[in-house]
Amino acid sequence: MALPLIRYRLWQSEQNLRRFLDPLLTTWDPNWAAYMANTLRDMPMDLRIPPLATDADLRRLTMPVLVLGAADDISFPGQAVVNRVRAIVPHADGELIPACKHCVPTTEEFRSWLANRLTAFCARDR
Repeated sequence: MALPLIRYRLWQSEQNLRRFLDPLLTTWDPNWAAYMANTLRDMPMDLRIPPLATDADLRRLTMPVLVLGAADDISFPGQAVVNRVRAIVPHADGELIPACKHCVPTTEEFRSWLANRLTAFCARDR
């Protein structure tokens, strides 16, 4: 990911933007791509890996937990994320989103699925 990012920052073109975003975006959305282009151009980049929750942090979770992992996420492999949280937080609900990269689909079908999934999760423990 670093080389496509550097390439885009140095030579801002539609082709270089796509090279960077294609591994991240599940569906290409011109509005989302334009937003990302502006972000990449104008925001200072901090490429350090963010700190992850420790096992102890996860064990302290007492509220209902829903973890959704993206099957094709190159940054946070979805199945590993779901498995880790489920193993450490016994009351966690988890699901792997098939054919999904780091950024979820922008389709109406996915939005509807997500709304229903979140509604069902929130209604579960009432």
